[in-house]
Amino acid sequence: MTGLYLDEFSKVTLIGDSITAGRGSSDCSFDGEYILTINGRPYYAQTGHKCYASILKEYLESRYPGIEVANKGCNGLNSNHVCKFINQLSSIDDTVVFLMIGANNRKLPGGMQLLYHDLYRIIRHIRRMGTEVVLLTECPSTVANESRKNRKYHMPEVVNIVRQVATETGVLFVDCYEYLEKYRVERGLTIEEFMTPREEIASEYPLPKNEDDYTLTDFNRIPDGLHPPNSVHRLIAECIIKELDL
Repeated sequence: MTGLYLDEFSKVTLIGDSITAGRGSSDCSFDGEYILTINGRPYYAQTGHKCYASILKEYLESRYPGIEVANKGCNGLNSNHVCKFINQLSSIDDTVVFLMIGANNRKLPGGMQLLYHDLYRIIRHIRRMGTEVVLLTECPSTVANESRKNRKYHMPEVVNIVRQVATETGVLFVDCYEYLEKYRVERGLTIEEFMTPREEIASEYPLPKNEDDYTLTDFNRIPDGLHPPNSVHRLIAECIIKELDL
């Protein structure tokens, strides 16, 4: 993997779905700056510190004082949303855009073909602005999550499309999925133990005892088999930093 050059004058934007937005992390809170509105629903930035995007942001800010890092992750985003709202999600002033997208394409008819073509459109648009693109694969998900009725495709199919587009376009690429799976297998963990670790949730997640008392914020903070726990968010950030030699 070729390293990514950044300095104190760089402007970094992360674009993605709910994983980039920070769901699953124990301090997840969407009360930051306004990002955009889709179908009447406004989206606001993550202000928690334990999701991978926040960890990466804080790392880069400590290493390159003056750098600007913005998390534009939004719950429910699919590749077509990114195409449609790319001018609100990215800027001509960006030095680099990190893009992790595709999980929600699993629910769309023709979702993998759409993902393939949308990624090309997104990359072409960002490159025309003179901005670097880094494609990221999503994290693995549990059997229960992959078995939901609305899943027309599965995460390995999403990952393969992203890998294919990265190879064909020559953009910088970080295979977070492979990194996480290697970590999990080496430690003999099932996907359920990895993505929904009971001890970690019991010790780090301030959730009400009764699910009936959960607020929307509580639900956003639950590692549910797709949205990763703190430990996996940390690994994603670690993977990006290592693979790009940041």
